[in-house]
Amino acid sequence: MAELHLSLHAAEKMRSRGVSLSEVEQCVWKPDVTYGNEHGEVRQCGSIAVGVRVIEGGDVVVRTVLLRHTEQWTDEQARNRSREASR
Repeated sequence: MAELHLSLHAAEKMRSRGVSLSEVEQCVWKPDVTYGNEHGEVRQCGSIAVGVRVIEGGDVVVRTVLLRHTEQWTDEQARNRSREASR
């Protein structure tokens, strides 16, 4: 069975954002949404997202942990998102 590994960065972000290991495990093994590219994947569960990299043998390295604080975009976020999309 594949194993979960936390980077030091991910562990620090978990602590600072108050996200538990069980919440991270839920996102890794049973995500609501998964998307990514050649650099890795993002797996989301509710307001938590984890940036992961699948390595040899199917093990998963959690590289970062994100926590969404709001369901709405600010005007500035929308403008920035629009600029990024037009590139």
